[in-house]
Amino acid sequence: MLFRSEQPVEDLSRLEAFAHGETVTWIDVQGMGDEGTLRRIAGLFGIHPLALEDAVNVPQRAKVQEHPGHLLVIGRVPCIDEEGQVATPQVCLLIGPRHLITFQERPGDVFDAVRARIRAGRPQMRTGGPAYLAYALLDAVVDHYFVLLEQIGLHMEAIEEERDEVFVTFLTRNNQGSHSILDRKSTRLNSSHSSVSRM
Repeated sequence: MLFRSEQPVEDLSRLEAFAHGETVTWIDVQGMGDEGTLRRIAGLFGIHPLALEDAVNVPQRAKVQEHPGHLLVIGRVPCIDEEGQVATPQVCLLIGPRHLITFQERPGDVFDAVRARIRAGRPQMRTGGPAYLAYALLDAVVDHYFVLLEQIGLHMEAIEEERDEVFVTFLTRNNQGSHSILDRKSTRLNSSHSSVSRM
């Protein structure tokens, strides 16, 4: 059974009930700033010190590694940052017997669709356990690569269109200049021809 209540947790002692409970619990930690909080969570859920070190030290290479009591998965979530640049913040999943803990490098993620499925009580989300939940989260990360590629493709198309407009404008202006020069030369030639004819 998946525990479907969503609530921010400031008092970490509230997590003790879920450390060894029967429900499947997803704990999402966004930001790596408070070392004391991270170590307290690790202590409550029996996270191996080496697993915690991998989870919170940025950057790490993508990997899957077994630790006592947990399977650690590290990946990167592609996104466009505030400055319009491509960024790949780190996300770590620690999969335990009845819980899943995610450590995210920065607030904000691509997991809203998964949260919606949990709220809706989808059967697989309710019965699949932490491993299925981890699969759903990783699937959302992979899907977002395609979203980012589409965004980059649209951006490149806009750049190409702007380039083409500038190029056409440049050619148009230069062609008009060439026609003016040719017209002036033609006028001079016609004038010279008339002068010769009168002589």
